Amino acid sequence: MKYYWDTSAVFPLMFEESKSSILKKTAAQKRWLPGYTSFFTWLEIESAVCRRLVEGSITIQMLSEVRMQLSILKAMFVNIWPDENIMKESIQYVHELGLKPADSLHLSSAAFLNELQMKHENNSIGFVCYDKSLNHAAITIGFKTTAI
Repeated sequence: MKYYWDTSAVFPLMFEESKSSILKKTAAQKRWLPGYTSFFTWLEIESAVCRRLVEGSITIQMLSEVRMQLSILKAMFVNIWPDENIMKESIQYVHELGLKPADSLHLSSAAFLNELQMKHENNSIGFVCYDKSLNHAAITIGFKTTAI
């Protein structure tokens, strides 16, 4: 099975949080990686790195190590780039599901991947996410979200 990862699930792979160890263990046991994500994940993570730098939880001296970890993490994912259909569906999810733009982009990217998976391999993908509202929206359109 293939898995699409929202930024909320990718982020704890990069930075230690309360859910990081269980997520890493579950991902390894269930073979959730390598995975798929939106190109936008890396922009969101870069924003979080900058925020942590300003807050002081990351120092300038730590930045090269963070960049190296980010490179390793990026290698575990295939990026989904939006085409016209993904963009149209993203806009639709903003209107119909009340999602924020980034969340709608993630959900439409996952839906695109799921459609390809169903067409070529006749099975669906998993959706790995820690965002409650995005998980709810994913369930609404037919995804089975992963429980961690």
